[in-house]
Amino acid sequence: GAGFDTRMWTVKVHTDQRLVMEYYSADGEEGFPSGLLTEVTFELIGSALKIKYRATPEGRTPIALTNHSYFNLDGFGGTIESHKARIYADRYTQVGEDLIPDGIRPEVRGTVFDFTEMTPILDRCGGDFVGYDHNFILSPTVYRGFDGIKTHLAATVEGERLALDVYTDQ
Repeated sequence: GAGFDTRMWTVKVHTDQRLVMEYYSADGEEGFPSGLLTEVTFELIGSALKIKYRATPEGRTPIALTNHSYFNLDGFGGTIESHKARIYADRYTQVGEDLIPDGIRPEVRGTVFDFTEMTPILDRCGGDFVGYDHNFILSPTVYRGFDGIKTHLAATVEGERLALDVYTDQ
């Protein structure tokens, strides 16, 4: 189906530090019941990029908004082959052939999903396993406040030139 990433969003606010966009999903779009007004705010605060979602349904409907940004921490023209990651998760959600979670939540230890220590991302790919399209079940231990909201450290990724820490309140 055509996700929100393929839709035309309305820009509500734009400054050098802040962008606010809005999208209305009509009742029945992509098979979801009820209309849904979604607003996403991107804000630069020092060296941090804060992404805030607000979704207002007109009735009962499932909502699971997320961000699928891909960052090359070594700059333009390079690859992510040298990137290392640590994900603060003890389990992941197993998926079927259709990439839909099947309800099974195995432990990550000893699997290709084990990023409990800083690990080169490509060390785990190859053979029958070609990549990651899975949810990790977070088990955070590091917390930080952003604008009065308690967040937890979900992942750290390191390239040759830059590092990225991902915090979430969900």
